[in-house]
Amino acid sequence: MGSYELGFREGMYVNPFDVNIIHFLNQFAQQSHFRDYFIDTVSTNRLLTTAFLSSILWWAWFRNDITGQSSEQAGVLCEDRKIITTGVILCILAIFMARALAVLLPFRERPLRNPALHFHLPFGLNTNNLFGWSSFPSDHATFFFALGMTIFCISRKLGIAVWCYSFFVACVPLVYQGIHYPTGILAGALIGTAIGSLNLNKRVRASLSSAPLRWVAQSPRTFYPCLFLITFLFGVLFNPVRLIATASQHAIRDILHHHF
Repeated sequence: MGSYELGFREGMYVNPFDVNIIHFLNQFAQQSHFRDYFIDTVSTNRLLTTAFLSSILWWAWFRNDITGQSSEQAGVLCEDRKIITTGVILCILAIFMARALAVLLPFRERPLRNPALHFHLPFGLNTNNLFGWSSFPSDHATFFFALGMTIFCISRKLGIAVWCYSFFVACVPLVYQGIHYPTGILAGALIGTAIGSLNLNKRVRASLSSAPLRWVAQSPRTFYPCLFLITFLFGVLFNPVRLIATASQHAIRDILHHHF
């Protein structure tokens, strides 16, 4: 492993833990068109990953109808909505935290572009994905595990199921495809879980959810479209925002280049 530990250039260092797992998974690449295309379809199809998991929030929001219920049952519904609104805020915070760390920490190239790994690209993989974006930590894993913690606060069994689903359906394929290192996935999972766990604190929950719940009570006609847009962004993993940010970054660079 010495050559890996020395590294080839900035962002190319790979630790033995990552090397062993990536090499184990990569031995199956290009062995089956069906397997490679199936994994690519699962990992890139937002309906099967983020959109599906985000829809659970809507189920939880409306799973009980407050009409005709006792005060105790109404209290449970109110607590569910506190958890959901807090969870939405914490998921957004977790994504921003992951992106901030990716910018502030030393750049780490993605495995598929790291010559030190001699990575075999799976069939059908788009190598232009996230070009120039650091791979550490994984904002995919950050989001999925923050969302999983939100659902865990509503239902422990469902939350654990979401974590397992996220890990095997959304995260492992990213390692197989060379988009993320295992340590990047683990770091993202820890960040998402840590920030999402703030939802376990009733004081934090009450503080973050008070304004959204007043909003929905006073003006549901404006609250629900905004909640839909947020969960839509969850469903597409903020890709429209990424595109706007990237285009803005290039535009600013061009303006500065021409004027200065």
